[in-house]
Amino acid sequence: MKIAIACDEDEKVKEHLEDAELYRVYEIEGGDIKNSELIRTINAGHHVIAPFLADKSVEALICGAADKHAKRIYARHGLILYTENKGNLKDIISNFISGNFEY
Repeated sequence: MKIAIACDEDEKVKEHLEDAELYRVYEIEGGDIKNSELIRTINAGHHVIAPFLADKSVEALICGAADKHAKRIYARHGLILYTENKGNLKDIISNFISGNFEY
C-alpha cells in the first residue's frame, strides 16, 4: 500500500492541501515502511495532483484542510483523503501503520 502525506519543508503536514507542493510517499508492506520518497511538484491544483498520485499507485492522501471539491476529485481517482491532520510525518505514518490514526 502507498500512502502520501502533503507536507512542508520541515516534514510536517501541510495545513492547506491546495498549497501543497511536497508529498512524502510511503510504501507500506506487512506493517513496515518498505520505502519512502519525497516528491516535489508545482502547485498545479487537484485536477493534476490527484491523477499524478494515482499513477504512482498511491491509495490514500493525508493532509490538513481540504474542501468537499478536493475530496470529490481525489475520490474520482481512487484515493482516500484523510483531512484535518497536523504534526510531523514520522508520528502520522507511525500512527497510521499501528492503527492509532485518528481522522
